[in-house]
Amino acid sequence: MSRLQFDVELAADEDPKNNIIIIKSITKENGITYLIPPCFQAAKHHLQLLKLPEFLKIKKSLQRRGQNRKVWMSVPSDVLALYEDDVGNMTFNDYLLQEITQVTSQSITDGKLLEILEKIRLPTYITSKLDRQEVADPILLFSALRYKKLDIPPLIEVEVILNDKLKCTGIYDPGSNITLINSKLIKVTNSKENYFENKFNTIGGGGKTTGLIRLNGKILTIEKEINAFICNDKNFTHDLILGLDTIKRFGLTHDGNLNIQLQENANPGENKYISPNEKKNLIIKKLRQERLSQKYSIMK
Repeated sequence: MSRLQFDVELAADEDPKNNIIIIKSITKENGITYLIPPCFQAAKHHLQLLKLPEFLKIKKSLQRRGQNRKVWMSVPSDVLALYEDDVGNMTFNDYLLQEITQVTSQSITDGKLLEILEKIRLPTYITSKLDRQEVADPILLFSALRYKKLDIPPLIEVEVILNDKLKCTGIYDPGSNITLINSKLIKVTNSKENYFENKFNTIGGGGKTTGLIRLNGKILTIEKEINAFICNDKNFTHDLILGLDTIKRFGLTHDGNLNIQLQENANPGENKYISPNEKKNLIIKKLRQERLSQKYSIMK
């Protein structure tokens, strides 16, 4: 029997409340790895593989979302035929799998490493001080970074309670012109969304939204309405991005240690959130008062 290594992970399902086992890649004994496309990664597409004893061990090992295992399996000929054709091409459901090119330290050029450094958003005062020898050799590169005491501050996070029950994490981003919400949270909030396409810009880039939703939000001690634009981008992994609109409305700022706090002039009562039922009751109360005033005026 042939041997194949499968990269298996416990990930979020389309419904974020549930987990699902996915198979991300396959590695042959020659060391070449092949990617499985996202549409075929779910374990339900690999029923024959699920029956192998090694896979049963994987299911027991994956307990938390994000955990993964790379496991070699002895694959019988009938199962191997599902992943490799007669001439040795790695396929699945007649889809040719993409081969991953392994990058070694010898093949990394100065430009490639600098490109990687830019992608992880290292400050220019670090990249500008790295000489060519440090960039060419990864060991010297990381030694140089340690020597220069690289200190990248984390994202500023704050707890946000939506609709009085859903706790989520908001990213304080004054570089974003609007507040964004992950589309996966919309189902959980049980709120009705409105179609409203809009462009947005953040410090990390920009894109388009697919809708707008109004939610009751509580940040620290302030409770107000949040207008959140829905982001359906697969690369958008945060719950909320708190943009300038929400930062201004709630009167948010941060101290020297990047802790979120309220501005001194923050007004808890301004733009206070009113639920639809409260609005309805206020309208009914107002109509009753108007009728009573009309009745008294007629009696006079």
